[in-house]
Amino acid sequence: MSLEQIFKVILSITTVRRAIAGLMVVCGIALSLHFIEPRLKTFIPAPAETSFLLSFLAGSFAGYLFYSALLKGYLYILDCNRRNEEKRQENIRDANEKEEKARKTHDSLSRFKSTYTHLNELEIDTIRLLTQKDGHSLRTDDYTLKQLIRNHWVWRVSELSATRGVFKLQGYIAQYVIEQWDAEIQENVNKFYILENPLKDLFLTLLQKDSNSTAFEYNYYGFYEHKSDFPKIFIFKLDRHGGQIIFEPRYKEALEKKYSQEFSVQLSVRFV
Repeated sequence: MSLEQIFKVILSITTVRRAIAGLMVVCGIALSLHFIEPRLKTFIPAPAETSFLLSFLAGSFAGYLFYSALLKGYLYILDCNRRNEEKRQENIRDANEKEEKARKTHDSLSRFKSTYTHLNELEIDTIRLLTQKDGHSLRTDDYTLKQLIRNHWVWRVSELSATRGVFKLQGYIAQYVIEQWDAEIQENVNKFYILENPLKDLFLTLLQKDSNSTAFEYNYYGFYEHKSDFPKIFIFKLDRHGGQIIFEPRYKEALEKKYSQEFSVQLSVRFV
């Protein structure tokens, strides 16, 4: 090969990858001519040109195979690094998203806590209905519901009609509402437990499962006087003649736990 041909070959190498491949092939040829050709001359009784050609081809193929293996290893390492970097970036994005979500949740809960202290009893009762596992049906024009929707504290489970749907509190809001509700129930049950009141004693007697009757008669004025000492435990559906007495939501279970016994669902009173 003339010097001009060698320069043409060198100038045709326009990329680093080709240069490395060429270098590996040259190294393979050089090593083959140094180590393999002398042994070929010993074992193969052939002209020197034949052993040189065989050594040249063997070195060329060996050099190229080594280059291919080296290239595959290099590409594998690059791919691993790329996947590791993508995974790292994904973890960073997930962490940032979780942090942002936690910040928004904290801000939203803080706003709700501030609002909750200013709500009246009716509004709080409406909100408590929305802590139920399957949500609760409300009219879409309900004022309390509108405020909850506006602040993204509630979500629509399903639409029942153009004016009604099933709604449910966001999980972190529901958790706070239930915690406050639990504390209120515990406080009222404790107050009722230590209360000394003849109407209370009568209620407990009649509410027992083994009681013969859940109906009773009571003086109208005495009833309201004694009832005024009660904490929030019962709902009184009364008129001038009497009516029904039922438990506030969740209070029956709390009272049963406090007294370690089962109670009836309601009582009936007739004023005398």
